[in-house]
Amino acid sequence: MLRRSIFGTLNAGRLLRLPTRYNAKTAGVLGQTRTYAHKLEADESVSESEWKGQLYSWKSICLCTIPLIAFGLGTWQIQRLKWKMALLDDVNDRMHRRPVALPLRVTAEEINRNEYRRVIVYGVYDHANEMLVGPRSYESEPGFVVVTPLVREDGSRVLVNRGWIK
Repeated sequence: MLRRSIFGTLNAGRLLRLPTRYNAKTAGVLGQTRTYAHKLEADESVSESEWKGQLYSWKSICLCTIPLIAFGLGTWQIQRLKWKMALLDDVNDRMHRRPVALPLRVTAEEINRNEYRRVIVYGVYDHANEMLVGPRSYESEPGFVVVTPLVREDGSRVLVNRGWIK
């Protein structure tokens, strides 16, 4: 099967150069090239059905899906970035609001509403039940996080993260 292009004749993946103008100098070359092209056409080893079978092989289908998968993953990463930035903005906003008084009875709704929010609590630290959580590293230094229970006026306890120590 021969296909004519602007460069020449394409036959089974091989490009044959054909002169673009007919003149006295190229008359012999043009005739030889056309004769050679006709020989190739008659002696074609790959039929059109085999060529189409190779076009739709599992390898070519897998290679064509790579850009689609990469595009999908890139889109997912952009959506995830937008979600993460919105989440960080929300946490930052809650952390920088003015502190509120912690109610005596804390419900699940109250916890969700005041998550990452600073609260005001009055009471006395119970140093006898103080905990060191760790070891943890902070700025490449080993240390511990100090958690101390705060006993409120009604006897309820609130765990207070008092910071990191070496």
